[in-house]
Amino acid sequence: MRHRVKGRKLSRTAAHRDATLSSLAQALFMEDRIVTTVAKAKELRPYAEKLITRARQGDLHSRREALKELKQRQVVDRLFHDVAPSFVGRPGGYTRIVKLGYRKSDAAELALIELVGRGMQDEGGKSSRAKSTKKAGTKKTTGRSRAKAPASTEPGVEAAAVVQDEAVESTVETKVEAKAKKPAAAKAEPEKKEEKAKKSKRGGLLSRRRKKGEDAADAE
Repeated sequence: MRHRVKGRKLSRTAAHRDATLSSLAQALFMEDRIVTTVAKAKELRPYAEKLITRARQGDLHSRREALKELKQRQVVDRLFHDVAPSFVGRPGGYTRIVKLGYRKSDAAELALIELVGRGMQDEGGKSSRAKSTKKAGTKKTTGRSRAKAPASTEPGVEAAAVVQDEAVESTVETKVEAKAKKPAAAKAEPEKKEEKAKKSKRGGLLSRRRKKGEDAADAE
């Protein structure tokens, strides 16, 4: 019985479990949000938040202790210079876990763990990307807007535009000529078929007459 034993084993040894939590924390600090199983996310949450609290101190000892856990200098630099300063006014609760359902392959329960205020969702529950696009007032460019774009004054660009326009005009002309030729060809095709049918009928009558003549000669 595992009485008074904290944490989950995650079907791993102690060393393998520590390596798993370290790699998950590295991915979380670099990407701000990751998708994993619910059990791993719940184990990662206190592990990552303790590192963020240590990074908020910002001294050399805290950096060395974080480097012992994360093993990569670039991750530690991002944690101390980018992630930790964004949580200066927050006393705790730096991460959020959102359940996503079950995985198709092994039916494991998945969850999204993200840094609060730095992932796809902010505290209001709306995506930060949607807000940024609304503020910027970006609009999709249509064919008309592209056609109305002002031409550049560079001579090389103008020459290229002229060549492109000539190529477009030539292609349009060839298409028009091909369309004009199609009805004439369509009219000629039935006439050819009628001629072939007449020739085949004539050939059939001649062959029948020849056969009749040969039969009469044999009978005589």
